[in-house]
Amino acid sequence: MMNGHRVPMFSSSQIQFPNPQTFIGRDDKPYSGLDVPKYTPYKDGKGQLEFGMTPIKLSGGRLGDTLDESIFDIDKYWPFYMNQKNWLLDNCRDVVYQDLNKKKTLNAHREMRSLCLWHITDLEHNFPRGTNNPNWDDWGYDSGFFERVEKKEPGGSNFVYRNYFGGPSFEMWREDTGKYGLEELARGVQEDLCILRRTDGGWILRAASVCFPSYWSLQEKMGKSLKEIHGPVPQMHPSIDELITKKLDDLEREAPVERFNWTLTPDMQLYQPSPMRKWVGEIKLDPHSIAWNIFIRTERQTFMKLPNNDILFTIRTYLNSLVTACQDKELALGLHSSIMNTPTEVLRYRGINKFGTRVLDYIDR
Repeated sequence: MMNGHRVPMFSSSQIQFPNPQTFIGRDDKPYSGLDVPKYTPYKDGKGQLEFGMTPIKLSGGRLGDTLDESIFDIDKYWPFYMNQKNWLLDNCRDVVYQDLNKKKTLNAHREMRSLCLWHITDLEHNFPRGTNNPNWDDWGYDSGFFERVEKKEPGGSNFVYRNYFGGPSFEMWREDTGKYGLEELARGVQEDLCILRRTDGGWILRAASVCFPSYWSLQEKMGKSLKEIHGPVPQMHPSIDELITKKLDDLEREAPVERFNWTLTPDMQLYQPSPMRKWVGEIKLDPHSIAWNIFIRTERQTFMKLPNNDILFTIRTYLNSLVTACQDKELALGLHSSIMNTPTEVLRYRGINKFGTRVLDYIDR
């Protein structure tokens, strides 16, 4: 809300992001036709709407030592994601950032600030030592994803962080209350971030920065329980909601879990706040072009209990073209079986029913 009025929910077609190549690094699109999908929840062929949560393996044994492998994923598309994130946060903040009561979520904000300041900015990549950075001629941090540099300003200077892959720089605000911790962290990672709090009514969405929703509106979900949020989802029976609630209740600190969602979409735009999918007739889907015009949209979701007993819920959205997945026969067959094994009402809810038959025909070719 702004001045008592609801801020309009911009559709993906209404958003005019800065032109590509505004920043150093790759910011033209969020995927490559050459990349093998990192996560493939459709590979098992079981269909959609799996509600299980799997413990995340921590190679170092402690969360603080392995955040790069457990919760947050920094990759070469960081400039694209952060270019759009910064624009959304700067130009339609109330659409993508919500906090019901900052005073009551202050401890959670402080935890987010601690994550950003002490862990995210120290994440290290696995490139060989001495590798030249192709994005920054003056890059001085040999092993890290982020480097703290001085930024000259009128009347003085400030320190900001820049990313190995390019993109916009970001700063840690100098005030020490930590009340903007969630936004600070959001401007440094590609994941969307949500704070869940336990109440008598279940786990409630209390604060969030969601710039890449998959066909839902943050404004409409704020303050609701997970049961209410999942209301439109087919086959979300009360027993499943109770199971999810129990799993979150039983979550232990420094023992994060993950789960995955996936769908097919004819749109490579990350920002998708409207439940109305692009009509299949708007794009060309002949047998020769469907592989490049249909994308597999995968969400990796993680849940981590914070010291104040709130839960940090992260959502990382990945896009891969259909042709990329189908280069691997096992993935193609798994995707085919998953579509076939998904109930009709779920296909309709996901929008896959509009072009699923043509995807199956392409895989069968």
